[in-house]
Amino acid sequence: MDSIFLDTNSLRNHKANHFFGNIKEYARISQVANIVIPSIVIDEIKRQKERFLQSQLSKFRSNYFTYYLDCETGDTLFSHIHEQVESLYEQSQSEFPYSEEHLNHDGILKQIKYMAIQNHAPFELDNDKGFKDSYIYFTVTQYLERSGGNIFIVSNDNRFREAFSDKKHITVLSTVDQYYDYRKAYFKEEYFLGRLQDHLGTDSISADDVKLVDLTDNDEWKIELEIDSEPYTIYADFYSREILEE
Repeated sequence: MDSIFLDTNSLRNHKANHFFGNIKEYARISQVANIVIPSIVIDEIKRQKERFLQSQLSKFRSNYFTYYLDCETGDTLFSHIHEQVESLYEQSQSEFPYSEEHLNHDGILKQIKYMAIQNHAPFELDNDKGFKDSYIYFTVTQYLERSGGNIFIVSNDNRFREAFSDKKHITVLSTVDQYYDYRKAYFKEEYFLGRLQDHLGTDSISADDVKLVDLTDNDEWKIELEIDSEPYTIYADFYSREILEE
């Protein structure tokens, strides 16, 4: 099964109603891929929520009606902020299943220092901004060494994309929807078209004959074709991409 890493921006939701953002789309993709979140992303989300709640508390304290209604504004509200954020984190597995990847720091700080000084991606070219991205970079490469397989990373950071450009089994996506597009492309490749020819008993099928590739509610690939003006619908297993017998 593929693994999909998420960075902070792809999960952004600073409010206190849920721990993560974009829950619906990640809940769906978690059915067909392993979602992995670096520990530094978890820490940053916690901090974002604390800052948001602290700003809300400041506004609450300065509001006219807070004084008018004689509302509680003491230190108990500060402790509530931390407790609420931790509570959201503890419940976050109910939003969608994921694993949290912790970085083994042995020797990593020295490498991060070198990358910062040399302005190597994911650090910026003209400054040393990029510590969190470099932390994620090493977390992902550590995971690849241990687990293998294909890894996808959802991030719209161009320097982040450049950092992984030479990694064979790592693909950086701008949005999670691109993961489906990436997997759909397989069904227009020559190898699969040859298998379709054998399955349908026809001499020639081209990529232009594939009119639609979509994922069903049963997590199967639905491939719609039109060959010599005749429509065909084929289903394939999501993981193996083997054609399913009707």
